[in-house]
Amino acid sequence: MALKTLVLELNELCPPLLDRFISEGHLPNFKKLQQGGATFVTHTDDENLEPWVQWVSFHTGLKQDAHQINELDQGHILKQPSLWDKLAEDGQTSLVFGAMNAGPSTNENVTVVPDPWSKNVPASKPEFGAFHKFIAKQVAEHSNPDDKITLSELTKFGVFCLRNGLSMETVYKAVKQILSEKVSSRDLYWKRACLLDDLLWDVFSTTVKRQNPQNAFYFGNSVAFLQHRYWRHLMPEVYKVKPSEAEMSSYGDAVLHGYKRFDRTIGKALQLLGDDGALVLVTALSQEENLRYEEQGGKFVYRARNFQKVLDFIDAPKGISVEPVMTHEAWATCQSEADAESLLQRFQDIRLKQSNAPMFGHREANGERVMFWCDLETQIADDTVIVDTKTGREIAFFDLFASVGQVNNSQHNRDGAFWVYRSPVKWEASKEKIDLTDATRMVLEVARA
Repeated sequence: MALKTLVLELNELCPPLLDRFISEGHLPNFKKLQQGGATFVTHTDDENLEPWVQWVSFHTGLKQDAHQINELDQGHILKQPSLWDKLAEDGQTSLVFGAMNAGPSTNENVTVVPDPWSKNVPASKPEFGAFHKFIAKQVAEHSNPDDKITLSELTKFGVFCLRNGLSMETVYKAVKQILSEKVSSRDLYWKRACLLDDLLWDVFSTTVKRQNPQNAFYFGNSVAFLQHRYWRHLMPEVYKVKPSEAEMSSYGDAVLHGYKRFDRTIGKALQLLGDDGALVLVTALSQEENLRYEEQGGKFVYRARNFQKVLDFIDAPKGISVEPVMTHEAWATCQSEADAESLLQRFQDIRLKQSNAPMFGHREANGERVMFWCDLETQIADDTVIVDTKTGREIAFFDLFASVGQVNNSQHNRDGAFWVYRSPVKWEASKEKIDLTDATRMVLEVARA
């Protein structure tokens, strides 16, 4: 049976930027969807405005207070059925490729390849295990300058990709990217985020052709990443702290570049669908400029070089495993609830020697897991020292942490895009916003038509 419904989950794309870039002639495939389908703006009133919450709201059709998912890497505790589970009950097959915070599915009609931040949701098929492990590590460690890829990891990943659809186009882009980084006077490292999405699409589209599911869900994150980093360079006029000429040369077109790469993905998606299938575009939420940190020169983030060394310095309880998630945050999974409480106390004991500022931020979680991060947000002097106020032990800040740089130049916005192209269910485009959970119902109607 041919693919009926393809849902492109393009994280945090912004309706105003889509309109702007389409009007400027940059996005012909997005324009085709916009003019030929039904377009809506979604809105969420979930308490926490975070993609790992809103995507679960979209997948389940429930608001946050009902599904109770608050953090990344909580898909394994999700109790409610998602879109693909409901379709599986109808006998329909689905491929779920990277959907954020998706839970495991026990239904044989559903194949789940978890998102890169999920450490506790296994891939439905064992052959995706090494692939997911490699991608997850690269995403989790992208902000760690000390991380190195082993030859064994690279070999296993390369063999998988060659067997599962790595295209010559992506190989060419990868070679071009590496060469450009070496010879260009500009910083081009950021383009690797788009290259990762190209690679994921190769594997996704090949898997669709092999498995021939009735429904497929694909998640892309590169634009969300680029917007957070480079919104300041997209709209420098709205910020008090202006980018330098060198920064504008390197990053001025970064956000547009991401949208244009996704425009090509739209074109490939239409080819994959053929002449009859419905294409759904959903972004769950979006972004806007973030001016909250201008008086301090912007928001700067610091990531542990090695989380185990951090735990050793603070004399944390033994046996803690660490699962890095977004940029500088990580889960600490303790051996017991008592150990989790002890870890929280140790976080409070660690300070900057010069200012007595607390080092760690954390959110308490139920049971043995604690989300934590370095809570400093301003530029840190090279001679900064960390002190354990209980023992008096000291260590240089940059021995344990590395600067990620100026991030969060944008913040989340409660509106998102929801477009349906070639739908068997006819809707008129509306200027009235719809609730994000209404989009769930509409996708089910499309898939069941």
